[in-house]
Amino acid sequence: MNKQNLLSLAKGFAKNKRISYDKRIMHPVRDWLIGLSCFFTLVIAGGAYSAHQFITYRNLNIYEGSLNEQTVKYNEVLVERVLGEYAKREEAYQALQTVEIGVQAPEEEGATSTEPAVDQTGTSTEAVQEETPQPVLES
Repeated sequence: MNKQNLLSLAKGFAKNKRISYDKRIMHPVRDWLIGLSCFFTLVIAGGAYSAHQFITYRNLNIYEGSLNEQTVKYNEVLVERVLGEYAKREEAYQALQTVEIGVQAPEEEGATSTEPAVDQTGTSTEAVQEETPQPVLES
């Protein structure tokens, strides 16, 4: 291999790199016809489907079902029983809300000998308990 062969080989590669497609399979008119044919086929198919749906549903009456509705009858006994059940549930819930749940640590013998704090009135803070007001239910 000499220098001349390498240069001609390099020029051949450079020429082939410029063309990234084969000119023998290029047909612009055919490609445009195929593209436009596909487009118009989709437009016509969509129009036909829309026309079919319009013809099918154009006489649909949306208020037809509301004329045959039945009136709901009021059952006073059943309503009073259910309201009583809910009143019992509310009382049980309110009773649970007022109960204070506290976790008491077990007393250990000989741990520390601290006296309970006494406020300025002379009462122990352990003995002071505030009562929470009960909510009044209006019926």
